[in-house]
Amino acid sequence: MSRMRWILIAILVVAGMLLAACKPAPTPTAAPTEKPTAPPEAPTEEATAPSEAAGCMGGEGGTVSMIGVWSGDEEGTFKSILQPFLDRCDITLEYEGTRDLAVYSTRIEGGNPPDIVGLPNPGLLAQFKDYMVPLDDIIDLSQYSPAWQSLGSVDGTVYGAFFKADTKSLVWYSPPVFEAMGYSVPTTWDEMTSLMDQIVADGGVPWSCGIGSGDATGWVATDWIQDILLRTQGADFVERWARHEVPWTDPAIKEAFQTYYDICASDTYALGGAQGTLNTSFQESLYPPFQDPPQAYMVRQASFAGGIIGEQFPDLVAGEDYTFFMFPAFNDEYGAPMQGGADVMALFNADNPAAVALLNYMFSAEGGRALAASGWGLSPNNNVTADDYTSPLQGRAAALMNEAPAFSFDADDRFPGGLNVDYWQAVVDYLNGGDLDTILERMEAKANEAYSK
Repeated sequence: MSRMRWILIAILVVAGMLLAACKPAPTPTAAPTEKPTAPPEAPTEEATAPSEAAGCMGGEGGTVSMIGVWSGDEEGTFKSILQPFLDRCDITLEYEGTRDLAVYSTRIEGGNPPDIVGLPNPGLLAQFKDYMVPLDDIIDLSQYSPAWQSLGSVDGTVYGAFFKADTKSLVWYSPPVFEAMGYSVPTTWDEMTSLMDQIVADGGVPWSCGIGSGDATGWVATDWIQDILLRTQGADFVERWARHEVPWTDPAIKEAFQTYYDICASDTYALGGAQGTLNTSFQESLYPPFQDPPQAYMVRQASFAGGIIGEQFPDLVAGEDYTFFMFPAFNDEYGAPMQGGADVMALFNADNPAAVALLNYMFSAEGGRALAASGWGLSPNNNVTADDYTSPLQGRAAALMNEAPAFSFDADDRFPGGLNVDYWQAVVDYLNGGDLDTILERMEAKANEAYSK
């Protein structure tokens, strides 16, 4: 099947994000807490240099209104990617950055939508589909794999296109350490379990599993569980679970929790066992594989981890002393899908030529390459290659995303009514010795309440 694309390393201002205190078993807050994301690096000259080769597609001199999810530094980076086209075509962009869903609902359902909307997640496409313009005749969808088209579809019609993606299903390790120990990168779960047992036999600890993240403690574990579900049940199963078409008491959900527990609560496989996992912040959990000597050999974390590792170990070379491989496949049926996040754009006014033109630029190879050169994220556009990225880690992440059989949007980012916080707490309770059946029954009751509103 066609391939997909992707992700980021540029995290020069990540220090502010990395101060979350470690807590052994925090109580969930009433409202969901956002998981950390990596701040963007300032765009390179490549990202802002106009290409005279591309035209304006009839949008010269117009004005485009847009609501998007990016604000602050991210808003600046996003605008810098668009600026070459805006300048070339004398288009004025009126942009508002917000993640407040009330703003989206008020503007769209109140009959005053902007021309283009960047939605916080693709689940909102179904809510607003009656107001959106199908994209089949607007942009060249052949530049995007069927998996991306499906993710942006409602009832078989593509309403959303994904501008920027980030990857999660990555295992970070030290190639020099692996080489010195005679370890090979596993490509299957059987190979992974064999590697884990070999590391233990050699007197080491396979995994660093810390999940501490202040009030958001637990989200690291939920990413583990989703990766396991993707590899044992497939991306369609995860999608149905995210919509609560699969109950929390389903045996497959229980099995994924248990698989995670068998690793990250284990005194043999995880650094510090269950309490080490609970009491170590996710930032600090990234350090052990790169210490001398290593205190653990692997850590599963999203692409932003490269910036944290680089800050902690400035003498290490990205792509050589630290890099990642794909969380391995459990079987041939589902392979190794990529879990991650992606930002979806939708068109609400096809009568504005400037808006149609700007959307075409964003989803062209030129726009995708500008994104890649900015260091901000990965483009799903098939015509953007690993060579278009400015760092070896981004190129590597893009290649893995291209090769993945499916892309699965982070499920708990889409759970309604604070259910994601309940989920984080459920994992904390399980690691603290709670009964799994009782925990999953509680989650099912909370899901029934959240999805009924």
